[in-house]
Amino acid sequence: MLSIFLNKRNKREKFFQKRRWKYVLLFIILVITISLIKAIEKAPVITTQKIEQEINEENFNWATYSNLFYNVEFKYPSEWKLKKEISLAHRYEGKDGFFQILALSKKGLSVEEICKNEVFQKLKPYGSSPKIKILEISHRKGCLILPSDDQPKSMKNGAILILRYRWPISILGEDYNYFVLGGDKSHIEKIVKTLKFIKN
Repeated sequence: MLSIFLNKRNKREKFFQKRRWKYVLLFIILVITISLIKAIEKAPVITTQKIEQEINEENFNWATYSNLFYNVEFKYPSEWKLKKEISLAHRYEGKDGFFQILALSKKGLSVEEICKNEVFQKLKPYGSSPKIKILEISHRKGCLILPSDDQPKSMKNGAILILRYRWPISILGEDYNYFVLGGDKSHIEKIVKTLKFIKN
């Protein structure tokens, strides 16, 4: 009798052990699935686009910004005023937006690498799930980073264009490979559509 009882007990324990392992396995799968879904939701959205210069009714009366040192020219809202100048680069601001230019050296890095490095900073300056648009402007490859809705308020709706020069430019004795245009997300795409290089 005792052996029969022990056999039944062992069978019951094995049965419940198997069920326990099934529940544990299901729980692990569920946790992994939820983590993957969250990761996909927060990953940057990457698209590719070719930009042609566009002058329309909205930007026709805008002012023209031209900088021979940075080899660029583009239009911006005419009510914006010069706020700052650093190393022959300028920042213009208005009540509804801003733009700022600068240049990067970043030798040996591709456009995609520079953009990903910019997006995946620890402080997440463009939010947790920004949009990355891979662009081609005047046969030059670049990217436009547009922030997500959870971008830090300190960034003031800031977006950024990073565009590779055909050849490095020299500014105050330093060589640079990339042109950078920062601006508010409401205006930057409109400004980018007016961008051209002074010298090809």
